Amino acid sequence: MIIFVLLFSKLRQITYDFLFVFVVALSFCLCGCSNCSHDMARITDIPVVNDDLRLFNFYIVQSGDSLFKIAKHHNIDIGTIKEINRINNDVIKIGDMLYIPTSIYNSQRKKSYVNIDKSVNFTRNTNKLSIEERKTTINNDSWGWPCNGDIITKFDSYNRGIDISGNIGDSVVAASDGKVVYSGNGVRGFGNLLIISHDDGFITAYAHNSKLLVVAGDMVSKNMNIAEMGKSDSDYCKLHFEIRKNGVPIDPLKVLPVR
Repeated sequence: MIIFVLLFSKLRQITYDFLFVFVVALSFCLCGCSNCSHDMARITDIPVVNDDLRLFNFYIVQSGDSLFKIAKHHNIDIGTIKEINRINNDVIKIGDMLYIPTSIYNSQRKKSYVNIDKSVNFTRNTNKLSIEERKTTINNDSWGWPCNGDIITKFDSYNRGIDISGNIGDSVVAASDGKVVYSGNGVRGFGNLLIISHDDGFITAYAHNSKLLVVAGDMVSKNMNIAEMGKSDSDYCKLHFEIRKNGVPIDPLKVLPVR
């Protein structure tokens, strides 16, 4: 048991040096549940390692949920959920968004324990994950395109979004009404990044901007200017755009209106 704890402590020290926080020192907070819809995602302070970002799904806490119930439903240990989400006690709130590790994450973690004394490879994980695309009724009238331009990279199980071409300074607009939960450049590989939380468990992300026009806590409306397109942390100018429903990536083309 003592050996396991020491190995785990060593692993955490190593991986945190390569921290790719989906929100670094993430302070994504929406307003308290008493002041906003329970259906609007509330992101808590969660650390995620670069190579592990694609190994997580997200879960929005619902009425009647407990850590025990969530852990049992996903067949994982409560301690793992608390560790990943930096939960110091068993208190969770409706609207909290939790990182839920996948089976691939767990298998890689076991390999890390086995190989802890060997050289650790932190190169980008190229394993493609199967993505559950939830069947849900979506009101396309409430959604709009985040920018003009052609799609240069389509959605797949690795990209988890679409890349749209454009010129530096082109307008980037909110795809739907919502609240900004992150505005910054602390997420390596995404440049100047915005994340917006919407009703019904939707979250949108806008990456590689040259300039951010809104800050965390701002309420935005569909088609409102929120950023200017750029190439921060990219070799060329583009907008990387993602939509997640209850934490699960979905193809934006299934949500955005046909154009």
